[in-house]
Amino acid sequence: NGNGNGNGYGGGTSSTGGGTILSQKLDLIPLVLDDPATLDSHAINPDRYVPPCHKMVADCLKFREYDEATEVYYDILKADQERYGESDLVCAVDYHNLGVTNLLSGDLDSALHYFQESVLLKRACLGRNDITAADSLVEIGIILYMKGDLQGALSLFNEALEVYINDNRVNDNSVSDNNYNNSDTTTDLYSSCLDSIGRSYNNIGCVYYKMGDVHSSLQYMHKSLSAQRNALRLNSKAESALLSYALTQANTGYLKCKTDHLDAVALMEESLLVLESVIGVDNKTVTDVQNNISFAKQRC
Repeated sequence: NGNGNGNGYGGGTSSTGGGTILSQKLDLIPLVLDDPATLDSHAINPDRYVPPCHKMVADCLKFREYDEATEVYYDILKADQERYGESDLVCAVDYHNLGVTNLLSGDLDSALHYFQESVLLKRACLGRNDITAADSLVEIGIILYMKGDLQGALSLFNEALEVYINDNRVNDNSVSDNNYNNSDTTTDLYSSCLDSIGRSYNNIGCVYYKMGDVHSSLQYMHKSLSAQRNALRLNSKAESALLSYALTQANTGYLKCKTDHLDAVALMEESLLVLESVIGVDNKTVTDVQNNISFAKQRC
């Protein structure tokens, strides 16, 4: 039976499971839909979301010293509030970072508070449809998912998705295979937007799976693969995008196995090759996918 433990993304156990909620700002691997999952620190790259001037925090995160990282960010928030004022945008960034460190430490209530404060301040400074506010909305959705509030999580993931889709770098048609146009923006920014759309579709698919709606879940996983495939074509920093794509591909393969699709094993095996090369073989996510492949071979 599944034996995920620690700070979980959801609840319940099962003999097999496959799925990953994808954070917008962290390379988190919440692992499996059927197991209570853990945050896999080996998949976290602090340099991706910690400003260069805050390398001390990055060092804390590297060694899983999350409480120390929270203390540093709290001091930074207070200093920024005193220097720039409590309503300055830089404080919204500090709130988001405090949400990150509290989420990693397992303090979901504090993380929820800080992400909510970040959303309010970002929207006050940049408008309701700012994509950085959507990034914080996704983190709130993840917390609600972890708490078992599936409707709340679904609502926030959809709200963030609407912001990403309506961003001026992308439009509704951009998430279909072979149908994208980046003439009006830089390649990396456009790719990042498509990646955010793909991650949101993945997360919505995961929620539908937890709700027992496998059909809708599979539909959103296919949308996620399509968006992330286009993002990969444009991404100059391919490793992170490739990891996200492989995780969604593993989710899709697992769902196809549950609905007796013959190509389920091939999808998961392809995903496994990528995961092993990016995050290594000594990783719980890799083990979960391997177990799902064995299950699929018996079932499909």
